[in-house]
Amino acid sequence: MHQNIIGGRLEILVDERAGFCRGVKRVISMAEQILDEKGEVVSLGEIIHNHEESERLEKLGMKVIDDEKFDFSEKFRGKALLVRAHGTPADTFIKAEKHGLNLINGTCPVVTRSQKLAGEYHEKGYQVVIVGKAHHPEVIGIQGYCNNEGVVVYHHEDLNLIDYQRKTFVLAQTTIPQELFDEFIEIINSRIEDVEVKNTICKFVLGRDKQLKEFVEKCDVVVMVGGRHSSNTRWLFDVCLENNPQSHWIETKEEIKREWFNGAKYIGVTGSASTPQWLLEEVKEHIQADR
Repeated sequence: MHQNIIGGRLEILVDERAGFCRGVKRVISMAEQILDEKGEVVSLGEIIHNHEESERLEKLGMKVIDDEKFDFSEKFRGKALLVRAHGTPADTFIKAEKHGLNLINGTCPVVTRSQKLAGEYHEKGYQVVIVGKAHHPEVIGIQGYCNNEGVVVYHHEDLNLIDYQRKTFVLAQTTIPQELFDEFIEIINSRIEDVEVKNTICKFVLGRDKQLKEFVEKCDVVVMVGGRHSSNTRWLFDVCLENNPQSHWIETKEEIKREWFNGAKYIGVTGSASTPQWLLEEVKEHIQADR
């Protein structure tokens, strides 16, 4: 593991907690199986917020279409249409069935639970509040299960959108920081008497910031590997920077700069829930080979 690549001995540590969460592993496995059987699969939206992994799957025969502009036309009849881990609004399945299209549900089971909870509480007459990003595909999907009437809050000014006279159900986008959810719950509880709360943050995400903090503090330099459009990667990179200013965010190994490692003894390679393990190893090998 030690390599004399920059005039001294260097140890490269790969974060054991980095890499795909179960939901992403599941949908990737589904895509690979369909590709193996049919040679083609159509993903409704980016299957994962990681360019390298998406490119790998596209080379195997996966096609990606914009799920918001999906027109349910006959050109998709007979094709395997895969719903990504983030999920999709309920009416997508209804319309697909109506048009005779084969929709395969790759929604993460953790997200499916959130969708069902939002739908159940909406039917009971609750105001549904989603702590998350309004334009995130997961949140858009959850909204579709409560007739797009959910109130989405992510910034403090968003709290003004809530009707504080109504009984309210609060849940979370599965990848948001626990601290943000706790903060908003405290505020909502102080203003509304009848509040039901379900912590729908993925267990894979819970505590990840604390573990990452411990990891990066052991390193002289940190390389975060992840997609630029990934909310989870952005959050985790912020954790890296807060605890180690010598942190760098890359999508591909080609972005690595040799001078980052001058004088370093320990280099940490980490990633988000949408970063494939093979890419982490590829980055490690690239650093090792750069003598």
